[in-house]
Amino acid sequence: MTTKAYLRKPNSKGLSPISIWYTHRHKWFAVSVGISVEPDHFDKETGRVKRTHDSYSLMNAAIEQVKTRLMNHALKLLINGVDPSVEAVSKLYGGKVLSTELDAVNEIKRDTQAHTPPITTTKFDFHKILEIYSKGNQDISVNTTKQYNLLRNNLLKFEEKKSYPLSFEGMDDDFFEAYSDFLLFDLDYYNNSWHKSVGLLKGFLNWAQDKHSVSTVNPRCSRWKSYNEEKDIIYLNLEELDKLYTFNWDDVKRKYVDLFVLACDTGFRISDLFRSRLWRLEDGMIYTTTKKTKGAAKVPITPRIAEILKRYDSDMRVASEQKANKYIKECIDEIGLNNDVTILRYKRKKEFESVRKRCDLVTLHCGRRSFISNCFARGFTETEILEMIGSKDLRTMKRYLKIETEKLVSRMAS
Repeated sequence: MTTKAYLRKPNSKGLSPISIWYTHRHKWFAVSVGISVEPDHFDKETGRVKRTHDSYSLMNAAIEQVKTRLMNHALKLLINGVDPSVEAVSKLYGGKVLSTELDAVNEIKRDTQAHTPPITTTKFDFHKILEIYSKGNQDISVNTTKQYNLLRNNLLKFEEKKSYPLSFEGMDDDFFEAYSDFLLFDLDYYNNSWHKSVGLLKGFLNWAQDKHSVSTVNPRCSRWKSYNEEKDIIYLNLEELDKLYTFNWDDVKRKYVDLFVLACDTGFRISDLFRSRLWRLEDGMIYTTTKKTKGAAKVPITPRIAEILKRYDSDMRVASEQKANKYIKECIDEIGLNNDVTILRYKRKKEFESVRKRCDLVTLHCGRRSFISNCFARGFTETEILEMIGSKDLRTMKRYLKIETEKLVSRMAS
C-alpha cells in the first residue's frame, strides 16, 4: 500500500488540481487534495510542490495531510485483520465502513456480541506528547524545563500563525524550512538561538520515539542542518575589575557587583556561585564539583575572593540571576565602561551588523570569559586554566578566551 501525489489535467486557467493515488495490490483510487498549482511548480518524481512556488510549504503540508489520512485508514484495517484494499480504504476515507470487508473481523473477534468491534487508530497525538515533554520531570533542572516549554510555545505559535498542522510524520524538509524561517524572521532569532531550537526539537523527536514508541517520526529530521556561530567575547580586564570593585557602591548595588566580581575571579558559572556554601576552602584553595559538567574545579583564594565570601558568610545567594544581570549593566555603565561595540550576527549565512553599548552586553556569564582571558594574560597555561575551571575540553575553553590587542602589539614589538 502506497500513496503519491500527482497532477490532473490543467483547467482553463492553466492550473492543475493535485490528487493523491492510493495503491494496493496493483489497484488504485484517487482523492483530491483541494488545491491547484501550475504544472511547472510541481515535481512529478517526488510528488511535491517545488520551492519555486510562494506557498510550497502550505501546499505540501496539505498533500501530506491527505496522504497521512489515507495511510491511517489502511493501518486501521490491518490492525483489525482486514486487507486494506482500495475499496475498503475508499469507503473509510469517505466516512463509510464497508461491512463486507469487516465480516472477517467479526468472525474472528465475535464472542457474545454481534456488533462490529471498534477500529483503533495508530495516529500518535503530537500535541499531547509535546505537552507531556514540556512538563519535564524530576531528573532535569528548572532551566531545562523552561527550554522544553519554550520549544512547545514556539511550535504552537508556528502552527497558529502559519496555519501549518503539526504531526510527527509531517516534519519533513519543507516543515524544517518553514519553521526555521519562522524562528529567524518572525521571532528574530539569530543562528545560535536557531541552532539551539533545532537541537531541542530533535531531542523531543528522539524522546518521543524512545519513551512513547512513536514510529511515525519522519526520518528526514536527522538530516536537518542549522548554523552555529562564535559569539563576540565581552569581558573585563584586571584594571576594569579593580575599578568596578573599588567604586563606592550602596548596599543594594554592592551585592550585584560582588556576585559579578566573584564570577570573574573564580570563573564559576552562576549555578556554582549559588552553591558557594558547599565549597571546600582548604590550603588557600576553593574546591568544588561543577554542577553542569560534574568537573572537579579548584581556584586559588585571592584577598578579594576571601573578602567577598566573608561579607556574605560564604553564601552567595544574594540575588537572582535575572536581577543581577539587569543591575550589573547599570553598574558597568556608571563607571564609564559604555563605549560602542560593533556586533556581527548571522541568520543562516546572511550577516547583520549592529552597534551596542558595551555595558548592555555584560551578563554574569561574562565572568567566566573574564577569568579565562585574564588568567591567560597573567601567564597561566591552558592546562592550568582547565584544571581551575574543572574542564577537560580545550576547544570549549578557547571559546571563552579573548586576547587583548595591546598584548599582541607588545609581543610583536619585543
